[in-house]
Amino acid sequence: MLDRQKVRRIANLLDRAADHMDEVGLVKGTFYKSFDIMDYSGEDKTVLRLGHGKYKNAPCCAYGALYAKAGSTDDVYLASRLVCADLGEQWEYDGLDGWNDAKGRQKRHVVSAFRRTAARLRGAR
Repeated sequence: MLDRQKVRRIANLLDRAADHMDEVGLVKGTFYKSFDIMDYSGEDKTVLRLGHGKYKNAPCCAYGALYAKAGSTDDVYLASRLVCADLGEQWEYDGLDGWNDAKGRQKRHVVSAFRRTAARLRGAR
């Protein structure tokens, strides 16, 4: 059972992550698209870090957006599990990364799923 403080924290995290993706974009197959970290060959370099600092404007996948806005990895994993549970049994198994990267998945789908789970959590208080 989740306490009220944790429910509020996870709901807020989901909304902040949704805002981030809505503002700067969604990527597939990587956590962050880093425009300022390119090697001499032009190959994209990605960084996975809580509250990703100078990467605050980088488009992210669903996990990347959670990491960008989270205070702990425990919050990232809990938020991910709650979104996947709302998406249904297949995605509980395949995980948020599989859902994010699925053919046809668009930013609006991911943002909407995060906001739906956040709203459900707030209604469960």
